[in-house]
Amino acid sequence: MKKPNIKLRSIYINALLNLLFLLLSPVVVISSEKTRESVKDNQTSLLFAQLEANKERQNEADNLFDDGLKLYEKSQFQESLIIFHKALIICKEINDKKCESLTLKRILYFSRKVY
Repeated sequence: MKKPNIKLRSIYINALLNLLFLLLSPVVVISSEKTRESVKDNQTSLLFAQLEANKERQNEADNLFDDGLKLYEKSQFQESLIIFHKALIICKEINDKKCESLTLKRILYFSRKVY
């Protein structure tokens, strides 16, 4: 008598359970034109909200950048580096490569004054 392979049985049971789950899961079908428009409006609203949030974060990064320059001009080099690091974090969060680049250049340049 042949001994059943436990690993194969486990894989088979797992596959069956996944198939059952897929078959029994509710399927959302957008049937009416109004519903489609509603989904598009929601997506557009979310996009604008994200853009507005990014704009606010960009303004915050710009203000920090300006504050860092002012501190540098006052020969407060370590403080300016701290502010530039905060600006860099925001630039990365909003995925603004130009902002990241400019901020990193300032950090590298001002680091020479501190160290």
